[in-house]
Amino acid sequence: MQGEITESHRYNAGISYQYDEYDEQTTGLSSNRSESVPGVFGQYTFEPTEKITAIAGVRADFNSLFGTFVTPRIHFRWQFLEQTTLRASAGKGVRTASVISENTGYLASSRQFVILENLQAEEAWNYGVNLTREFRLAEERKATVTLDFYRTDFVNQVIADPDQDAQKIVFYNLQGTSYSNSLQAEVTVEPFKGFSTTAAFRINDVKITENNQLVEKAFVSKYKGLLTLSYTTRFDKWSFDVTSQFNGSQRLPSTQTNPAEYQRPDYSPDYVVLHAQITRRFKHIEVYAGSENLTGYTQHHPIIAANDPYGKYFDSSLVWGPLLGRMFYAGLRLTVL
Repeated sequence: MQGEITESHRYNAGISYQYDEYDEQTTGLSSNRSESVPGVFGQYTFEPTEKITAIAGVRADFNSLFGTFVTPRIHFRWQFLEQTTLRASAGKGVRTASVISENTGYLASSRQFVILENLQAEEAWNYGVNLTREFRLAEERKATVTLDFYRTDFVNQVIADPDQDAQKIVFYNLQGTSYSNSLQAEVTVEPFKGFSTTAAFRINDVKITENNQLVEKAFVSKYKGLLTLSYTTRFDKWSFDVTSQFNGSQRLPSTQTNPAEYQRPDYSPDYVVLHAQITRRFKHIEVYAGSENLTGYTQHHPIIAANDPYGKYFDSSLVWGPLLGRMFYAGLRLTVL
């Protein structure tokens, strides 16, 4: 149902229903559930001018396993200058975790999945702000600068703890603090016709409480960077693309309970990968060639106890970087009118 009170005031409301049935099994663990979730929702939109929009909504879901959840959300957009727009949002989210299907990476190991208690629904508050500014460089050319900040605070989270024991993944409900902060800056510039470049950098601060200790979440890079260069010749006959990705250090799950020869560092190193592609366009055919991971950077010895795949210490889940070196490819695309 939707309607309009005035041109500046609109609303919509409705009902929803979701039913999920999961049957997950692995060695020594069975995680089955049938979940019925009827719900109702409503949303109000206030748009006094083309430059301001505010949306407020709320929904109530009646979960057959966890009871009733009320989740509000609000969005706001304000174009306070001709080429500058501010966006903000806040709200709450709820979901049910599927511990096996969401952690399949750890199945490539001898780790045992252990659930310590009845797992509750995950609940979190999300907040975010975005600022976008456009600059006109010349006719049909512009630059865009974007700043983003997003934060998530967990009320409850299903913790997949790989640190207590290197031969186990232990699941339990959050007891303490868990949050995520993400700050990103991005600049896109077209300095002259046909050439564009994008540079972006992100800072991640993601921490969870494991075994009563606040620690960095495993496999999350503290810093990530991106630089792309693209050039297209006149009439789009040739295109050249180069992409460079910087990946900052990641905390790795603890392997201190393993024998010395099967232990790994606590953090991965920083590394950079480089990709490139050339495309030639004809009337109905595009021919392209390129390479991925031009620097040939790879993670060394990614598999623990590779010589004993059925042993208790085998673990191929601690992958943080590329496993393949340089890869070259070529192909064509045919357009049929």
